[in-house]
Amino acid sequence: MSIVLSKTMYLILAVVAVVMLLLLARNLVNRDKCMTNLVGESDKILASLAKCNELCWYKHATNPLVAEDCFVISLKPTDRDISGKELETDEFVVSRIVSLKKDNLAQIKISYDPSIRKVVIKNV
Repeated sequence: MSIVLSKTMYLILAVVAVVMLLLLARNLVNRDKCMTNLVGESDKILASLAKCNELCWYKHATNPLVAEDCFVISLKPTDRDISGKELETDEFVVSRIVSLKKDNLAQIKISYDPSIRKVVIKNV
């Protein structure tokens, strides 16, 4: 009886370990990606946009003279409006958007502007 329990416990532990590894791998893969379809709470949207801003900024850190559109993002905040100032997630980000209204689908563009050496967020 104790041998059967031991084998069952090892099997359960192996399954749990595989599930944990899969979850960890999924998080590592998504860490360096910009999510381009964001629907949900404003705080989660802002955290995702901060990652997109970072990715655009660091892409141009080595070549700051090239203008480029980095991402086009569809988003819909479901809990509150997001102000343009909230979109400025760092000192290297400038927002040209006044606000994003709750429950309204919006499309924004994250670009790099070499003339001001900043990431710019604007409406599409």
